[in-house]
Amino acid sequence: MNHKELMKRFLDLEDEEEEVVEAWALFIAVQKVFRDAEAGIISKRERDKVQRDFIRHMRKNKLGMQDEEDKLKAHEVAIIKEGGPKNELKPLSIFDIWLIADF
Repeated sequence: MNHKELMKRFLDLEDEEEEVVEAWALFIAVQKVFRDAEAGIISKRERDKVQRDFIRHMRKNKLGMQDEEDKLKAHEVAIIKEGGPKNELKPLSIFDIWLIADF
């Protein structure tokens, strides 16, 4: 089982569209590189590249991030299609994201 399959099962993303799954994978990669940049393992330039890849993917696929400013709980985040129905919102715990990022 590769990392992406593990992520899909752990975060229960098996029924999500591939663009959303890829966005979560990139978001987790962003969390990893921010941690590694803080620790001095990678450069800030490398960190910025991964972050730009995530932003580019979100814009290209018309995806948006939701968080506590969008009436989610303080520890929840969600990725949704912009203009899509709000009832399809599937928030994930940021703690689960950090756990899979450290795995």
